[in-house]
Amino acid sequence: MDAPITKPVFTTPLNNAEGVLEQGHVHLECRLEPVNDPNLRVEWFVNGRAITTGHRFRTTHDFGYVALDILYAYSEDSGTYMCRAVNALGEAVNTCSVSILGKSRVHRCSCGKISVTRDRFTALLLVQEMARND
Repeated sequence: MDAPITKPVFTTPLNNAEGVLEQGHVHLECRLEPVNDPNLRVEWFVNGRAITTGHRFRTTHDFGYVALDILYAYSEDSGTYMCRAVNALGEAVNTCSVSILGKSRVHRCSCGKISVTRDRFTALLLVQEMARND
């Protein structure tokens, strides 16, 4: 006999993924009940924005096992990740933190100045600052 369907409950936490190197792989996983609800919907978010599965983001939801894999992670993928499970009886959320360390890059502007940065955003700001100082 099947167990009765209940509101979603995460039975294990998501673990933080800190200090993952850029281009590395991030794997987030947890356990979820009920396992027998065909209408249970699982959604993933990063910094409050829904994640679209595709080339770099892969999701799994199979018999209570829930996972998100990020292939080729970038520093821009850093943030707070949330897994939300919803069914007709309620919802549950599970969160964790992901920190991607960008690879160091050497930048040279036309003025001859050199800078080393760890992500593209910082590099852009640095190049703009160096251009203003020329």
